[in-house]
Amino acid sequence: MKYISQLNAFWRWRELHELTHAEADLYLSILSIWNDFQRKPSLGIPAKALICRADLSDKSQLRKLRKSLIEKGLITYSEGKSGQAGTYNVTKLYDDNSDCTPVLTETEPRIVPETNPDLYPDLYPINKSNEKEKELETEIYTEERMPQKSCTPDEIMRLYNSVCKSLPQVTKLTQHRADGVTARLKEYSREQIEEAFKKAEASDFLAGRNGGWKASFDWLFSKEGNILKVIEGNYDNDKYPRSGSNLYPDLYPPLDPTENTDEIQKKFAEVYNGI
Repeated sequence: MKYISQLNAFWRWRELHELTHAEADLYLSILSIWNDFQRKPSLGIPAKALICRADLSDKSQLRKLRKSLIEKGLITYSEGKSGQAGTYNVTKLYDDNSDCTPVLTETEPRIVPETNPDLYPDLYPINKSNEKEKELETEIYTEERMPQKSCTPDEIMRLYNSVCKSLPQVTKLTQHRADGVTARLKEYSREQIEEAFKKAEASDFLAGRNGGWKASFDWLFSKEGNILKVIEGNYDNDKYPRSGSNLYPDLYPPLDPTENTDEIQKKFAEVYNGI
């Protein structure tokens, strides 16, 4: 019996028969050992050797799989005497005339599998994988799943200067500013930050059109919650009045009426610029 012919015949035999991966591994292990030992008709193989070669858990699993191979007509087995290994015989699966045609006996019913991998996953491991890969290749990404392009602090600075024309322009991106922008980019996308810039420019209060204090690049990025407040519309013109410290106490720090204008302006700066 030729090893390569037997191996080729086995794979053709498996296309027509149900066989688990574990059963196939045990059979191929027996066939491999048979080939290593000069292809003797009968070969004594210790159980430990097969358990190791086929990566089985224990003798119980070996006996179960071996019984299945015997019932399918792939091997025969004789128990060894006390202290001796059992003897295995490999059933020839090909015809010498064709060298690779599987031999089918009357006791081995021919099974023609359906051409549906879902019904026989053991027989179609490669096809199943290819179908999954094909699905991934043709999958249409939604806007939320589309990979986002990375954005740098320098880009955010230029975006701010182009959108927030009424706010103080940034001429230098210091390390402190870059760190603030980097922190916010971990929380918000470029689109969300651009939306905050547009809202800030449109807000009469943040743009200083109400007179007095103006928001700035540092104010937007120095504190964690400032951009969120802008995005949520806390400073929109239809929500934010010209005055009303009782409605917005966090925006109007307590002021001493005896303080002069410069001191009042300084107090606003301390609150809004996070000094």
